Amino acid sequence: MKQLRIHMASFHLHPILVFHYFIVLPCLATVPFKFRSSTHSALSQEATRTTRSNILKYQELPDFPNGTYLDRSSFPSDFKFGTLTLAVKHEGNSSHKVESIWDTYALVDGVVLDGTTPAQGGDQYNRYPEDIEYMVAMGVDAFRFSLAWTRIFPDRSGEPNAEAIAHYNDMIDKLVAEGIEPHVTLWSEDHPQALEDAYDGLLSPLFIDDFATYANVCFAEFGDRVKYWITFDEPNDYVGLAYASNQSPPGRCSSCDAKLGNCTKGNSSTEPYIVAHHILLAHAAAAKLYKDQYQDSQEGYIGISLWFKWYEPLNSTDEVDLASAKQAQNFYFGWFMDPLAFGDYPENMRTLVGARLPTFTEQEAIYLRESFDFVGINVVTASYVTSGTDEESCPTYFNDMNISITAYRDGEAIGEGENEYSVPWCIEKIVNYMRDVYGNPLVYITEIGWGISFTSDIQENLNDTERIQFYYSYLSTLSEAIRSSLSPNTPAPLLSGNLELNG
Repeated sequence: MKQLRIHMASFHLHPILVFHYFIVLPCLATVPFKFRSSTHSALSQEATRTTRSNILKYQELPDFPNGTYLDRSSFPSDFKFGTLTLAVKHEGNSSHKVESIWDTYALVDGVVLDGTTPAQGGDQYNRYPEDIEYMVAMGVDAFRFSLAWTRIFPDRSGEPNAEAIAHYNDMIDKLVAEGIEPHVTLWSEDHPQALEDAYDGLLSPLFIDDFATYANVCFAEFGDRVKYWITFDEPNDYVGLAYASNQSPPGRCSSCDAKLGNCTKGNSSTEPYIVAHHILLAHAAAAKLYKDQYQDSQEGYIGISLWFKWYEPLNSTDEVDLASAKQAQNFYFGWFMDPLAFGDYPENMRTLVGARLPTFTEQEAIYLRESFDFVGINVVTASYVTSGTDEESCPTYFNDMNISITAYRDGEAIGEGENEYSVPWCIEKIVNYMRDVYGNPLVYITEIGWGISFTSDIQENLNDTERIQFYYSYLSTLSEAIRSSLSPNTPAPLLSGNLELNG
């Protein structure tokens, strides 16, 4: 068996967890472009080179700080370990790529404080052979990466870009030749700006057919070697940030609520729900296409990755707080998971949102329930929840929840950290929630990450002992939960990693 010792001081690891097998996915190829941050900025390609060189150095370190040592023996023997990157943050803009929605939005004044853009990513597009060498040296089993829609279809002509197809084929071939299993994501906040210009992107049902066309090419060209497909990554987090605030492109929101940001257009009472509806139908269309035309011959699996932040009642014995926590889970997670599991949105969303929440036809509901072989869960942190105020406010996606979120109970923070908190016990809560509410579907916990501040000193950033402790605590919690509670017939978690778009 390949040997892998995890020491997380020398690069920034954002793991993801999944059930059935276990993948550790460090972001190793490039230092990513970081979106929307007052304290973070995109690190230079010099930082990328420093990170790359340190990846191999960590294998030689004899001591692990703070007792943070994990290896394969800490997890079941069938767990797989791997690494993850995303095209929009790591590839850079080289070679036949048109603008994505983030390429355009990053140029808007104030979106990225230091003016950096995805074009200034770490050049993974050209340097992926080096990264595969590093993965081989680390002993990983799998690599999860996303394809750039903006490379495969530079325009809406329907003709895929042969150069991009050849590039990804070469990368996949090299991975397979080294015994590394490719896991592919199709979308991560990076569809072509041309779709926004043509029909307002995700606000139009035309997006559904365009996404299916793109997915079809990917399945046909790469599916003989790619056995794990994720259609959308964290759409349930993205939609509120993009259509009920100005934090993600296209930055549309209502002007009636100053908390949402300074938006020049949009309607936060309706657009988030419309966009979520179209994403779910686009996922279902791509999944049906895959299952009907490719799955039998290619013997692969398809799913979606959802962001799951745990919401804990501020007062665990107060019925109002318990209901508020449930409401938060429904609006943030059930919004997408309920249609996949049950064919419709959560009942309390129907009650609170009313006619503004779209409806599924009977056939659409069937397609949704049949649209996934697994669900990816991106686990980050937790917050306390209590009821909202009764004050009059304009109707928006966030106001519709009528909840109040806080990191503090009796003056004590929910975990270590500043703006985002380390809360390792949330993993077990989330796993149990998937079992109890959704009937224990096959779950991949596809991300764990922690947003902490960077400095201008690259070496200081790499010596991030806080992050080492974060991952150690989360992975130790997971390892202990597996040993103590999972039966031999229970699928084991898969762990992979990602750097957050909203860092």
